[in-house]
Amino acid sequence: MTHYETKKILKYIKKGSVSKLRSFLRKNDVNLNEIRDSENRGVLHLSCYLGECKMSRFLLRYGVDPCLTDCEGNTPIHIALKYALEFNNQSVFLNLILPLKKRSKRVMNLANKLGETPGVLYDKLKTELRNELSDKEELLERGKNGKRERETNEFEEENNFEAECAERLERQEWFEKLAFEESCEDFYFKVDHDSLLDEQGETYDHWAERIRREHSTKYQKVTVTRSSTTEAKKQEHLKMNETLTKKLAKEHEEYINNVKLKQTKRRKEKYEENCQNVFECSNTDRLTFESIPWPCAGSAADIVDKLSEWAGVDKIGYLKVQRVRWHPDRFAQRCRHRIENAERERIMDLVKQVSQGINVMISSL
Repeated sequence: MTHYETKKILKYIKKGSVSKLRSFLRKNDVNLNEIRDSENRGVLHLSCYLGECKMSRFLLRYGVDPCLTDCEGNTPIHIALKYALEFNNQSVFLNLILPLKKRSKRVMNLANKLGETPGVLYDKLKTELRNELSDKEELLERGKNGKRERETNEFEEENNFEAECAERLERQEWFEKLAFEESCEDFYFKVDHDSLLDEQGETYDHWAERIRREHSTKYQKVTVTRSSTTEAKKQEHLKMNETLTKKLAKEHEEYINNVKLKQTKRRKEKYEENCQNVFECSNTDRLTFESIPWPCAGSAADIVDKLSEWAGVDKIGYLKVQRVRWHPDRFAQRCRHRIENAERERIMDLVKQVSQGINVMISSL
């Protein structure tokens, strides 16, 4: 599998793009079980860590092994259960945990390095989900009881208010009667209707409208608070996914660089070993173009570039050693009598070009 294919697959999994990954796999013959990071985690580990339910189910249908373990001994269902326990999400339980559990029966009792088994984590998750469901039912029941209480209190308040209004109306009639009697005795008494209205207070319609407004305002505040909390959790989850994506990208880049360094080291050691075997004075084997220990296939420029890549820190010192090794006169002295006549001119021409290229490279440093 090429680096390009691995990079594409990881990109689609991190973004949860099932359709793009399906299209890519139809066009390319890829074994997803071979993709591992520096901690030996596979593609299903990554999908479960991100909580991508749809992507995880697709990977299971495609044939990804759900029983693979990473360096910590975790299988994908270990990681999925930890994700569900952290967010206490019933949707994750239904859409991710249950499909994984069907395919992971033989590892349900497999413990990781922390001694955790999927079976224990699964039982713990079910207990927490049941507790959460019972808490919600209890809150709902309390809400219903509170509503009945409020309706009873409102009814009593309404009756009390009507009784108070009747009492005040009776008092007002008494004041009017008293004023009439005092007016007959040349005593002026004026009834202040505005003050009586103030004393009487708001009407039932006004009171009901005020209660409705207060209830609406309170409900809007609760809704805004809940939505802001949900948005904060969503932002936190997105931030966590972004951090994980950056970490995985960095680890993957380090892994690729380490692989390249190891490959370069092995090729360089193989080249030095071949040079030592071919250029030994005691070696009498006939030489062809293919048996010459060229650093790589290609033109003289390609060979010089490869030697420059292998040079390392002491670039000038390494290139000077190669200049001596590929000097035409020195090469002819050691190998000319062993080269096949049909290929002698071709080999010597390339040796001369390599030597000239090394000289140009050294002079440019």
